[in-house]
Amino acid sequence: MDSRAKHMLESTTEQTMTPETAMEAGTKFGQHYKSVVVFRDADPSSEMIMKSLVSGLLSVGAKVTDAGMIPVPVAHTAFSSGYDCLLSVGNPDGDGEICGIKAYFPDGTPFDSDQIYDIMKKTDVVLPSYHEVETVSKNTEACEKYIERIKNTGLKSTGFIVVDCNCESTSECAPQLLNAIGAEVIAFNTHKHSGQLPRSPGLNKTDLMGISNIVNASIGSVGVAFNGDGTRLALMDESGKYVPGDRLLAIMLMFLEPTTAVIPFDSPCVVEDAFKHPLGLKKNVDRTEERRLIRCKNNLDDVIQTMKESGADFGALNDGTFIFSSMGYCPDALYASVIISELAGMRSLRNVLEEIPIYSNRTLRIDFDGNMTHFSNKLKEKIKEYEIDVQSSGNAWKMILKQGTYTIKQNELNPKKLVIFAESSDLVYLITMLEQARDIVNYCV
Repeated sequence: MDSRAKHMLESTTEQTMTPETAMEAGTKFGQHYKSVVVFRDADPSSEMIMKSLVSGLLSVGAKVTDAGMIPVPVAHTAFSSGYDCLLSVGNPDGDGEICGIKAYFPDGTPFDSDQIYDIMKKTDVVLPSYHEVETVSKNTEACEKYIERIKNTGLKSTGFIVVDCNCESTSECAPQLLNAIGAEVIAFNTHKHSGQLPRSPGLNKTDLMGISNIVNASIGSVGVAFNGDGTRLALMDESGKYVPGDRLLAIMLMFLEPTTAVIPFDSPCVVEDAFKHPLGLKKNVDRTEERRLIRCKNNLDDVIQTMKESGADFGALNDGTFIFSSMGYCPDALYASVIISELAGMRSLRNVLEEIPIYSNRTLRIDFDGNMTHFSNKLKEKIKEYEIDVQSSGNAWKMILKQGTYTIKQNELNPKKLVIFAESSDLVYLITMLEQARDIVNYCV
């Protein structure tokens, strides 16, 4: 598939979204989906692109609901029935020159590249007569519906939380939502109609250095910051320290105690350990049911697909992306912030983080000039000699032992190298485990 076709609705430094492209996308989607919800973030270019998208949708007779500036999970919750698809316009992570378009099914599942390509590759556009062209209806009740849905879950908070909305669409809902469940909220960067953003909506440690000072000055508060469309978040503990994505995922697993959780294949040991050692703070959790931790490829499409196939109640990436099947399959950072606030009201996040084991790791590279199929077959036979739980994903294998894990995979940049990555909280065990991995790989090559 042409790489340009795969990402034709995205906007990058190499490919910029234009009003013409947005209108074309509207005509293509409008022929397939006759009832469409359109919404946007606060990026200065989003309104222009959304108007062009709506024009294209109307021109082919689609009914359009304009939900205005709202986060993606809010739109999914408010419009999960009675509509064919949802189209989000924006630049949620601030990594493009201009906004792009993302498509979602009513259950919150994002369209994948193949689905978008199948829609956009159609060349014949059939325009209806003028009296069949629809008009836009506006809906301003999405945030109220979302807040009511969360309140009905029974989640409560007595914690203190600092919320950075980045002057983005989350300003419409996040502070009000946290207030509604009882949290003490300090919200800033909520002047969403200023026309410009105070910072990039990125969520890396360097993006949030200024925010951490505010959290640290607010005694007893934790901090959350959202990306532009409410699908990812970052966390700071009570001292204003940035919590890396893998440790944020660990906290969520320890608190929620999901029956079946789906995580990326390359999640570190801290995540594996967190699933096995819940905090025991949640009420109404059936602890007699067998729990499963399922690993899949490190991308959103695979996490969602695996969740559906396994009936998982929780899924996540290692970057602050969380999916709760009880809410649908849309990544939902707002709901995640509610859960974090509830936990912060029960326990100090800083103390929880300090109790998580610290793991050492080692990496080993081995020359490889053979056939991966042959290697895989030999590895499957060899591993039977050991008491190891093995998980595989393509040309990668994860070996799970009592006190650590190691992965074996082909180097993505240099296929003539195999990479062994080992982790353990016990340094002696780590070295022994790495030697075992070396012996296994040397046998298989």
